[in-house]
Amino acid sequence: MAGRDAPGPAHRRRTVLAAIAGAVLLAAGVTTYFATRRAPDGDATAAAPRAPVTSSVVPRPSRPRPSSSSPPARARNEVVRPAVPTAFTLTGARFTIKAHVCAMADIRPYDPPGEQRHTVCWVRDGFGVRPGSGTATSYVFGHSWAEDPQEVLNRASAPVTREILHGRPSKLDGVTVYPAHVLDGYRLRLHTRAGVLTYEVRRVYAVRKLLLGGIASWENEHVRNRIVLTTCAELGGVDYDYNVVIEAYLVSSRRA
Repeated sequence: MAGRDAPGPAHRRRTVLAAIAGAVLLAAGVTTYFATRRAPDGDATAAAPRAPVTSSVVPRPSRPRPSSSSPPARARNEVVRPAVPTAFTLTGARFTIKAHVCAMADIRPYDPPGEQRHTVCWVRDGFGVRPGSGTATSYVFGHSWAEDPQEVLNRASAPVTREILHGRPSKLDGVTVYPAHVLDGYRLRLHTRAGVLTYEVRRVYAVRKLLLGGIASWENEHVRNRIVLTTCAELGGVDYDYNVVIEAYLVSSRRA
């Protein structure tokens, strides 16, 4: 069974995105937070999981080995100027998610607008930069929600949530997080008018929504060649009061 401090169901059924409180805001007694969504009936209690998690260990996805007759393709690294992203793909052994990309303002709580089943959003200014080769961090947000299994990032959130429910906590920048490895090596691809940028997932974790803003590395928009994808934790019809954070780093860039 999960330990005393393990993640538990949210008190409300939610979809996107984290409560966030930076160290300065906490010191001032002010909370800034990400938007949440209530279920249509306004029920304030999360339902029990539909099926129990039967294993505390989630194996990493196997990676195909290159054929001896066809050597792996070499990554192309061309200079791609910063530009507005228009299309998004997250792909690996378990799933492929394809989505349009919309722009959103740096207004907290973050609530990605538009159609929620095929759209993610990036912060266009004030927090992060336009993606390109050699640029700093870009921030992308998308909805996961137990009430709608077709929400755009449910397939990414569910396996991470399954892993962290019985995972061991660790510290990241002094904040308790629950690391996950099930998406290690997945590829996140952004298409822009200037080219195609491919990133590799190298760090995934879940963190309580109210604590996300205390993670200095999440807030550090100056990290080069990085995409930070943030969504909510959901699994088996239950929303959890955690955010799932997926960090991916540039491995190839190709001009349009």
